[in-house]
Amino acid sequence: MSLLHRNCGDSPEGDQLEHGLKTWGEWIAFLESLVVARQEVTEIMPKAALPASTESTQAVATNPSRKGDPTLLDGKESVSFKIAQQYLGVGERQRQRLIESGKLDVVGEGQHRRITTESLKRYSPPSENKK
Repeated sequence: MSLLHRNCGDSPEGDQLEHGLKTWGEWIAFLESLVVARQEVTEIMPKAALPASTESTQAVATNPSRKGDPTLLDGKESVSFKIAQQYLGVGERQRQRLIESGKLDVVGEGQHRRITTESLKRYSPPSENKK
C-alpha cells in the first residue's frame, strides 16, 4: 500500500493520483482542489491549530529580540553571517544585499568569510536599551 493510498483512502482523488495525472488540465484542476481544501481547513480550524508551515517563514533564522544587542559584537573584530543577521534583525537575502551594496565589509575567503563588527556598528549602531 502506497503512502498516497493510505492518506487518501478509497477516495476517487486517491485513485486518480495513484494512476497518474496525464494532462496539464488534470494537474491544474487537482492543484485548485487542494487550494480550496486548504481554505476550507483554514476557515474551520483556529490559526494556532494549523501546522507551522502555514505561517510566514520570513526571517525565521533571525532572532529579532537580539537586534542591536552589543553583546553579540563585544571583543570581536568580525562575526559570522548568522550573528550579523541576528544583530541587524534581517534575513539572509537582506544581508546579501547589504554586502553587495558595500554597506557591510567582509573579510576572509570561501566558507571562512565573516562580517567586520566595525561595518555592522557603522550601518546600525548598538541599541541603547540593550546594554
